[in-house]
Amino acid sequence: MEVEDKIIAMIAIKDTTRIDGAAVASRVKDLFPWHAKSVGIPPQQQNDLESFVIPMGDGIVAVVPIHFPIPKETLAQAVGMNWVWQEAAEEMEKARAHVIVS
Repeated sequence: MEVEDKIIAMIAIKDTTRIDGAAVASRVKDLFPWHAKSVGIPPQQQNDLESFVIPMGDGIVAVVPIHFPIPKETLAQAVGMNWVWQEAAEEMEKARAHVIVS
């Protein structure tokens, strides 16, 4: 598998509760079915908002919770170009943290 350093997603979250690694791994399998057999389950974490990795073939998917909202400058273009989700800017204002998946 060719490995590239890319951010797959920045996910806004409304609170700072612990991220369920098994749920994220399951979603990765759904989004990348051609890699589903190679996606592992991350170990159980003890504290809130801890980062973890999901094994995927010869590489990993890193999940890194960030303790503050996605910066407004980062969101401006994405929210401004969103034609489907009219309430995007309003909903993003409610976010108190975010998660980077790479």
